[in-house]
Amino acid sequence: MLIKRNIHGIVNNFKLTTTFELWLKNEHVTLSPITSVSAALTCRQLCSNVEKQPKGLMTSYEAFLSRRYPKAYVVHKMVINGCKWCWSDIKTYYQLKNDLRTNVRKISQLKRSELEILLQMKEELLKVAIIVIFIPIPFTIYIFALAVIFFPRLILTRHFWTNDQRKRFWAENLQRTSRVHVHPLQKYLQGLNVDLQTPLERLRELVLPQMSNCSIGHLYHLSRLHRVSFFVHGIRGLHARAEMLRLLDQTLKFDDSAIDAMEEQQLYQQFFLRRLQYDGLSEVEMKSLLKNWVQHMTGRNYSNCQPIFRILFVFEIKARFKLIHL
Repeated sequence: MLIKRNIHGIVNNFKLTTTFELWLKNEHVTLSPITSVSAALTCRQLCSNVEKQPKGLMTSYEAFLSRRYPKAYVVHKMVINGCKWCWSDIKTYYQLKNDLRTNVRKISQLKRSELEILLQMKEELLKVAIIVIFIPIPFTIYIFALAVIFFPRLILTRHFWTNDQRKRFWAENLQRTSRVHVHPLQKYLQGLNVDLQTPLERLRELVLPQMSNCSIGHLYHLSRLHRVSFFVHGIRGLHARAEMLRLLDQTLKFDDSAIDAMEEQQLYQQFFLRRLQYDGLSEVEMKSLLKNWVQHMTGRNYSNCQPIFRILFVFEIKARFKLIHL
């Protein structure tokens, strides 16, 4: 029985390794064979190591931490919960990519939560790969604990952030990318005599350039704004992201109560996915703007230009709420 169980475990690990290598290959991440096997086995252990420990021992340890070292306990739970959430997103992301590649499902058939994972994980692949590789190293949990305290934004993904950190980090990221990448795109549109003050209701009347007609410099700024690798995915990556955003907008448009039922964290996430600044807006204002956005950005003919419309929407926010720094 022992030999049979060991063989069964080896087979399962081999299947998992093959699966993870395919995922890395699809996302243009190259690792050595030894590192690939280690990373795949690590992914499996990410949550199972915690779950397989005797519940009494883990409960006693956490009770000891919460009683004697409450701050350490908070960090401990952030690391454990972050690992579980990260691993859950990895599994979902791989399954979605596999379904789309094998035509099991079309992208138009995905749920809102699945579209959100596709959009977010694609931006975080490098950090996720680093986390997965370093997890098996002894005492790594202490390294992650230090990262949670001192370098959460630089090293870790949103899975390990607090609600306040997610709100602040996303807002700062939007402000930084706006300064660097939005202004050149605004000048480009002004050079084409595009009225940047056009309200959303009249966007259908605008004649905007197709992304394929933009210069390399402007495509680069557009790619950086939306965190798409221009040199790897090119214009196809921008089109793919625009289509996912359009479908995400559709899921909100067809569900009348979806936006009204959102909490602040969900609103921050929706604004960040669309690269729309929310700093200085109230919850009511965010819901109003998001409703306007999905109402006017769901037409199929907008898929090719939606990343450009985002720049015009910045001015809609400024005009409506008289905000200065967006």
